[in-house]
Amino acid sequence: MSTRCQIVVKDTHDTIVLYRHSDGYPDGEHGVPATIGAALQYAWPLPRYEAMDFAAAIVRGLKESGGNIYIDGGGPNLEEKDFKAMLHGDIEWLYVVRMDGKQLVLDVHEVDGFGRDKQIIKSPTTLKFGEKWEGNAAMVERS
Repeated sequence: MSTRCQIVVKDTHDTIVLYRHSDGYPDGEHGVPATIGAALQYAWPLPRYEAMDFAAAIVRGLKESGGNIYIDGGGPNLEEKDFKAMLHGDIEWLYVVRMDGKQLVLDVHEVDGFGRDKQIIKSPTTLKFGEKWEGNAAMVERS
């Protein structure tokens, strides 16, 4: 069975929610951290960062044919409670891409349960793009 996930891409103005039907796990060359790292080539050069642009870059990097990655929703200043309500019942992982100062980070949340009983596990692992992490989940820093 495929490992499904959702990817939330946020900045101070917008929040975009993506759904990935397969390869939603956090490790390996096809895992979400590696593919998000690869999407950097399609986005504005850092430190410029816009959620809508980066979400489009992720979709561009992952879209080889129909299916697998979808734009699932979003909007201006979408609050955490709002995107939690948008969680699919079948995901195992939730990823949040955001800027922390001038550092691009990826918060990795494990998700437990199914359907309306779904719960986001607290204390995410935060991956920092750049010198400390190059798309390899084995190089994780706790924040």
